[in-house]
Amino acid sequence: MTSHASLKNSAPGEVFEFFFISMKYAKKPLSISQQVDKLENRGLIIDDRSAMEGYLSIISYYRFRAYTYPFQDNIHPEMDHHFIRNNIRFSDIIKLYYFDKKLRDLLFKTLGEIEVALRAKIIQVFSEHYGNSHWFLDNSIFNRKEIYGDEIRGLSSYEFLESEIKNEITRSNEDFIKHYKDKYGDPELPPAWMTLEVLSLGTLSRLYKLLFFDFMDIQTIKKTIKGDLLSSDAQALVNTVNTVGVMGKGITIEDPYIRFPYQIKNLMEFISMLVKINESGNPLQLHLITWNTVEHTPDSIDDFIQERRRCKGFTVTYIPQS
Repeated sequence: MTSHASLKNSAPGEVFEFFFISMKYAKKPLSISQQVDKLENRGLIIDDRSAMEGYLSIISYYRFRAYTYPFQDNIHPEMDHHFIRNNIRFSDIIKLYYFDKKLRDLLFKTLGEIEVALRAKIIQVFSEHYGNSHWFLDNSIFNRKEIYGDEIRGLSSYEFLESEIKNEITRSNEDFIKHYKDKYGDPELPPAWMTLEVLSLGTLSRLYKLLFFDFMDIQTIKKTIKGDLLSSDAQALVNTVNTVGVMGKGITIEDPYIRFPYQIKNLMEFISMLVKINESGNPLQLHLITWNTVEHTPDSIDDFIQERRRCKGFTVTYIPQS
């Protein structure tokens, strides 16, 4: 089911409207030649049909459509996504695709380096501070407040985090994880310098967020990592790999798993941070794309609205998909 919901700022007494449409998918697959015909019939100028078929064979029609979409009429059904101008060429779209690819490659490289450094700092600083190879298994240093949701009701924040860590270690195919399992049985999980290297960035950020910093000499730690990411007073650690946009013109976040209250709360903290650093003078607009199940969608929207009411200064479009 795909559900679409729209939420915008309004005066006190605001009204929220949500629309849900469920349809059976009945479209048939198209050959590459038919894909070219379809785009040409919609008004795309094709300079070299053979070249276009070659590109679609290695890019895929659906991915390519993401780059034609802004130039098509996607509002009026009778227009059948026809191009809104008569001078849009395939060669222009393919240049846009490769520009985006190069930009994405540069960003991924830089963000990858930041992620590696972040993992290294968390592993080294906290392992050295506690003198414990498995400090992340000590629930006394984590916030254990209750969280809510049908699937996790009754679990503390840390218990849910621990279950995620175990699941990710179980799924890991890294040789060093297999080596630990083959050689050691206690503790069940590998040490921090192994475990934290294979955690998803989302799980790693939740681990960091749940740490009770008042259990340690935070000033000493900040001196140790002065100038690094961990010395920031920011409340949220977020995965920016799938975040794109220009401040003041709109930001799109694609995250496959924003469903439970704490995940929505983390998102709102991230948005609040963006609002604070917005220097464009324009309202901040953010577009969220996420996935959900039919049974969880209503509860997620309710939680989303509750968290949204606590925040000021931005508008949000929320589109859960499953």
